[in-house]
Amino acid sequence: MRDIRHPLSGSIYGLDGDLVRVEKGEGVGWFDRDGRWQRGDIRTADAELCRWILTRSALPSGRRRFAAPPNSGDVG
Repeated sequence: MRDIRHPLSGSIYGLDGDLVRVEKGEGVGWFDRDGRWQRGDIRTADAELCRWILTRSALPSGRRRFAAPPNSGDVG
């Protein structure tokens, strides 16, 4: 999985085992899926982005795309 740059803070979010690694400048921190600090000198993270990164990494490679909407069939 590629790293993602946070659109507002500019921090780089990436998967590191079962944690999310956040880097900005010389700082780095590791967070759980709810954005709770685990270690490192960066102490805050975007919880939604942490969940998104960890959830996407858990999907099989063929399931990482958004599913197409179900076919509604003929109406009336």
